[in-house]
Amino acid sequence: MSALLRITSPSGLVKIVDFKKNLTLGRSLEAGISFPEEAGLSRTHVAFELDGDGAIVRDLSSLNGTWVNGERISGRRELRSGDSVKVAGLTIAYERAEKQTTPAVTFEPPADSTFSGSEQVTNLQTILHRSATTTSSSSALDSRRMVAEALLRVGRELARNQPLSELFQTILQVAIRAVGAERGVVITLRDDEPVVQAHEGGDLRISHRVRDRVLKEKVSLIIRDVEVDPNWESHQSLVAHGIRSVMAAPLQTDEEVIGMIYLDSSGAGGRKFDVQDLELMTVMANVAAIRIERERFVEAQRASELLAAELRRAEEIQRQCLPEHPPRLEGVDLAASTQPCYTVGGDYYDFVPAKDGRLAVVLADVAGKGLSAALLMMNLQARVQVLAGELSDPAAVVRRLNEMLLPICPASRFVTLVFGFLDPTTGEFHYTNAGHEPPLLLRRDGALELLETGGPVVGMLPGLQYESGRCVLEPGDSLILFSDGLSEARGPGGEEFGQHRIAEAFRSSGDVAATARLRALGGRVGEWLGGSSFHDDMTVVAVVRR
Repeated sequence: MSALLRITSPSGLVKIVDFKKNLTLGRSLEAGISFPEEAGLSRTHVAFELDGDGAIVRDLSSLNGTWVNGERISGRRELRSGDSVKVAGLTIAYERAEKQTTPAVTFEPPADSTFSGSEQVTNLQTILHRSATTTSSSSALDSRRMVAEALLRVGRELARNQPLSELFQTILQVAIRAVGAERGVVITLRDDEPVVQAHEGGDLRISHRVRDRVLKEKVSLIIRDVEVDPNWESHQSLVAHGIRSVMAAPLQTDEEVIGMIYLDSSGAGGRKFDVQDLELMTVMANVAAIRIERERFVEAQRASELLAAELRRAEEIQRQCLPEHPPRLEGVDLAASTQPCYTVGGDYYDFVPAKDGRLAVVLADVAGKGLSAALLMMNLQARVQVLAGELSDPAAVVRRLNEMLLPICPASRFVTLVFGFLDPTTGEFHYTNAGHEPPLLLRRDGALELLETGGPVVGMLPGLQYESGRCVLEPGDSLILFSDGLSEARGPGGEEFGQHRIAEAFRSSGDVAATARLRALGGRVGEWLGGSSFHDDMTVVAVVRR
């Protein structure tokens, strides 16, 4: 069965999934189709299952239900092409292609491992050498003119812009017409295994020996007449199948063979291929291989550009999720900076108004980098902003975060964070540290304290407990929260930047605003890295009591 699921998100983005095996869809990153940002989904919400030549959808006891063509279902429901499945904010169209009978292409095992010598072989280098050295008789000129005209037609056909799926079919049709073949196939290699890309003329049987010699020895060959070739007498199945004459040529670019073109003719009146056909097909196959590789490059480049555009949109969304400016507080100066290692990252910081005039300050680091970490980070942000307004104890906030993140954190993901409430009037910072780099409390007199009270990382184990700690920022003190991407940034010699250099950058910047201190720190890190690139997201939050 050939079918697909066309999934449209609330933002209008469309994701197409090839439906060839049973799939689950849900918020969990372990689901076959995962939408962790879709809050209305259950962890594993719905299953799509193959059922003979058809398919079914099954609701997996989801909280918000599954709807097929506007009707809520319980349990399973058979799907028909064009059905619309609704789960949370997602709309999923089930589309099934009509069943088609595809001609079989099989490789005939050899009766022995040798050729008889009656077949004729050549390659592109031989053809080019003979063309350069042969005396131009009248018959030779006619032959070359015919080849040139044929190649001109090939060039025109293959010059048209078309996707790979159409290009393979064009190559085959041009080859069949050029030499008067009746049947043929274009095969490419994927992980050294032959893959049929286009075929014409019904079922085809290809000798293993033909395939291996063309692909491995990089030669073109013809067997003019299978029936009279003594080496093919034992291949009665080929004769019974009606094969009369066989020709094959490698799809070769420079020294690399990416596949082959195979042609044959059948019946007593079928055309017998000759040496001129073989030379023409050899050159055509080389031209076709270059065109295939060019189209592969174009498609890969197009896919890369689409991915880059998606990442730029994701970067913009993530940037909008972070505070545009820190809040302005009487007596306290705030600043923050983040630099993702990739286009998007897993570091998160925030300032959230809380009870009694306090301000929740958080800096978190999702294990890993890139898009998956960014998705989990955005999920974390939504929960932090709710809990910061509901609870007054930072340890209670982190305990709740741990339980809420457990269902959506796969085994390879966890979160480290520092969460605290800042009282701008008294300078008190009430905090807990969940497996994160200890924030630095830099006293005005140069003394340094580490804020380590807390517990383990978030999102790995249920029932974890956390402790709260307290400190007071006196006038002139600075509090520096940072991700390990900053402290572990390695210079050209491999040494880490470290906590002491972070503190020293703040000390040496003088009594200036928090933003200026972060700029000074950024300059120090840039000098430290030299020409080296950084390998993790770098985020820092500064709290300076004026």
